[in-house]
Amino acid sequence: MTLQERIERPGPKRILSLDGGGIRGLITLGYLERMETLLAAGNPDFRLRDHFDLIGGTSTGAIIAAGLALGLDVKNIQTRYLDLGKSIFGRPGFIGGLTGGTLAAKFATEPVEAALNDIIGDRTLMTPDITTGLCIVTKRFDTNSVWPVVNAPNNRYTFHETQPNGAFRLSSIVRASTAAPTYFDPELVTLGPATFGFIDGGISMHNNPALQLLLVASAKAFGFGWGGQETPLHIVSIGTGEWTRAVPLGSWTEGSMPIRQVGNLVGMMMEDASALNETILQAMARGRNRRIIDRITGDLPEPLWPHANLTYERFQLYLEEPFMTSMGIPSAYTARIDSYRKMDNIDHMTDLLDLGRHMAERQVERGDLG
Repeated sequence: MTLQERIERPGPKRILSLDGGGIRGLITLGYLERMETLLAAGNPDFRLRDHFDLIGGTSTGAIIAAGLALGLDVKNIQTRYLDLGKSIFGRPGFIGGLTGGTLAAKFATEPVEAALNDIIGDRTLMTPDITTGLCIVTKRFDTNSVWPVVNAPNNRYTFHETQPNGAFRLSSIVRASTAAPTYFDPELVTLGPATFGFIDGGISMHNNPALQLLLVASAKAFGFGWGGQETPLHIVSIGTGEWTRAVPLGSWTEGSMPIRQVGNLVGMMMEDASALNETILQAMARGRNRRIIDRITGDLPEPLWPHANLTYERFQLYLEEPFMTSMGIPSAYTARIDSYRKMDNIDHMTDLLDLGRHMAERQVERGDLG
């Protein structure tokens, strides 16, 4: 089946949404391993792209999404990801830190580029061996705009006269989505006479890209045009770990803020964005796996707009000791929570993969996958 045939095929559409989160993408891969096993039902040739009609991701989720869309199995991506983590985060660059009043990138981009070239090669966004929808969420810093770059043939920019997104090298677009400020240099992509400047897609409202993917799937301008009563949508969304970034009451004094709290503030804003996306989706959709939004609304057990014909299943590991203990995670893991929370700590990569597998066994059922 070609991509165009898949887009036009009648019936429900399934969407897989993958969060950003650096090395914690291994948690996602633990979840995906169980999903692939449940859906394959013993078929060794099955791939997740056979089930999902649109796969999208932000940052580390973009790397995994591209691999899945190209037809790699989850075990293959896990192996590559473990090697990638060591090559990227195992060698901080000498230039990292403050230099002349500017903050230099902590890690070199060459290992990322080499790994993406190894997986993707010279393929463009419209490579014909991708037979499912693909969306890579990026952020253009030179225009301060979110770019969900998609491979739909009928998207207005895919074969545009002066800006044909379909000609973008897929490896460059994925690298653009992973260009987290202070960790990596931005990605400059030249296409014809134009040059575009990108940073990590997570520096936007869409580190959890599920709501953006709903728009991509539904708005005809993006080239898919699904949704409505005739085409039910089913979104499976996977996080990379979350925790409460509460700032102690005494951390601030009037008129001043310790520099160590800047990171917490950025994290708070990203968590607020993710929480807002989830709140909107839970308000619109049915689903079994739902987060507690607040003490008033609970988990919105009944969708406010049930006519949307939408299902949203969210899978997330909360990196907090009470939650992890309640999920039966051994104390040896809970003792290392601070390490797991870091985006670039490679000391316990296999732990992260194990945590994803453990949570998937607890949370994921076949019926959750559409």
